Amino acid sequence: MSTEINLTEIVEGVFIMIAIGAQVYEKLKLHINKKNKKHTIKDLNSMDLKISQKLAEYQTMYKSDRCLFFQFHNGEIYLNNNSILKMSLTHEFNKDGIVPLKNEFQSVLISIAPNFIFKLTESNTFQLDTHNSGEDFISNFRFYGVESVMIHKVENNNKKLIGFVCMCFHNQMQHRDFEPLKDLSEHIGFLI
Repeated sequence: MSTEINLTEIVEGVFIMIAIGAQVYEKLKLHINKKNKKHTIKDLNSMDLKISQKLAEYQTMYKSDRCLFFQFHNGEIYLNNNSILKMSLTHEFNKDGIVPLKNEFQSVLISIAPNFIFKLTESNTFQLDTHNSGEDFISNFRFYGVESVMIHKVENNNKKLIGFVCMCFHNQMQHRDFEPLKDLSEHIGFLI
């Protein structure tokens, strides 16, 4: 049995270890920087302005009455230590003359919308009629003149569900192309 050590193999092994170590170091550094990044008010306002501009752009493209962005968040804690998950309307753009909904949809318990949340987690995009949705959450929109909605989930860069975009129509929506709504959702997910 030969125990010769080949200098070339050792050098190659050292270079591979250095390369792997550098990649791991860069990934760790990126992860730490993301975790430690503190957003200033200016940064957050810039993000909000970009989201609002995108909502306005897509609301015009779809000729909808409202374009809404809801985000999921943690409320408080139940007595059994489960998180009280909620959703809030954080950004909206409406046609002229349409009353904003932002104050009406703050800290809504997701537990009141189990069918909607199931549909959102199982499919990327769907449309609903507010009169026949079978869901209290979406049915509430009809009290604000909304007849039908197009929904697309919004995921962050890590593919974590963080919210959804809702395109609202005050008349019965004909089938529309969902691809632009997907693009809007991806753009917002990238910004968040």
